[in-house]
Amino acid sequence: MSSQSTHNSGRGANEVKDSANRVANEAKDKATESLQSLKDLGSQAKTVAQDQLQRASQVAQEQMETIRDSASEYYEQGLAKAEELRGTVENRIQQTPLQSVMIAAGVGFVLGIILTRR
Repeated sequence: MSSQSTHNSGRGANEVKDSANRVANEAKDKATESLQSLKDLGSQAKTVAQDQLQRASQVAQEQMETIRDSASEYYEQGLAKAEELRGTVENRIQQTPLQSVMIAAGVGFVLGIILTRR
């Protein structure tokens, strides 16, 4: 019985060892798969982030162009209004030159007083 039980215990130990090796290999394979899945997920996240950054950059650039166009339009409108006002002031001065000189002198006098007080 001792030779039979030694043989059976040796076979049992080999089975346990083989089973442990299979479990270890399966765990290693699962870990490798998980690592690859994480790498793939990281790569996908990087791609999505780059796409979002590029889109945000495009939107910002479009907004800057819109603002620049609006500012240019307002500038042109301001120039037109200033030119119109200049024409109106010139006409008013030509129509009433004495009154215009007196107003200018009064404004100059008041500014002179204000500026000399400081």
